[in-house]
Amino acid sequence: MAVGDLVEGAFSIAAPIRNHKLEVIAAISLAGPTMRLNQMLQTQYIEFVKQAAERISNKLGGHQEMLSSYSQLR
Repeated sequence: MAVGDLVEGAFSIAAPIRNHKLEVIAAISLAGPTMRLNQMLQTQYIEFVKQAAERISNKLGGHQEMLSSYSQLR
């Protein structure tokens, strides 16, 4: 998650998309104005982005168990 890094007053949240070898091949992100971000929304947005990345990774051949194990190591 980044807040105000590139644009003052903006935030972004990103998660990697992995292939069957767990290599990062893309990313998915969500961005918006910080004035619309609070702690509850931040938690929800992070979870939404992570879930979307996992679903896409699964469709590309990444298995849920492998992805979960990998994310726990980080």
